[in-house]
Amino acid sequence: MVNVLTTPRLQLRPFTELDGPAMFRLGADPAVMRYIGSAPMQNENEALAYLISHPLTDYQRTGFGRLAIVLPQSGDIIGFCGLKWVDEINGFDLGYRLLPAFWRQGLAVEAGLAVLADARRRGLRCPAGQQQNQIYGLVHPDNQGSIRVLEKLGFAYQQDIFFSLLPDIAVRQYGLALDCASISAGFSTDSGT
Repeated sequence: MVNVLTTPRLQLRPFTELDGPAMFRLGADPAVMRYIGSAPMQNENEALAYLISHPLTDYQRTGFGRLAIVLPQSGDIIGFCGLKWVDEINGFDLGYRLLPAFWRQGLAVEAGLAVLADARRRGLRCPAGQQQNQIYGLVHPDNQGSIRVLEKLGFAYQQDIFFSLLPDIAVRQYGLALDCASISAGFSTDSGT
């Protein structure tokens, strides 16, 4: 089951098919997509297809996935954050994106801490069922903002790897052992039921 997570400033909840317009706003922004390796989305149908084939499928596959980052006071989705099993690296990747108006406010770190605390509490299992302790963060080497987020979360640089989304450049792989992570307990989870 995918949890709803609450932080001092945010709510993180599972995406639904109704979130296509919000995902389109995020995925169509060239600044957001600059280091991702995918072209900006062209329409809401593309955003809906992405939601179905990625987060909604991931929730069923592992019980984790990218969660919508919501401002509780307005209900607006301003980004996403969550863990995704990536076969190519044989592990969970912590991913996050925010609309540019919400950069440099500590929101990615706040969301990331909540996701990591939830993963530690629930435990991570790969699709085949084995317990997982290592979490990765893959980042374009020029994306200094994202590198700072990973470092603030306690991730350490491991190596440069080639990854299919960015085939022409080595991406930086950061790692974090979930059982060794110093994760703040200042967040709550709500099953949403």
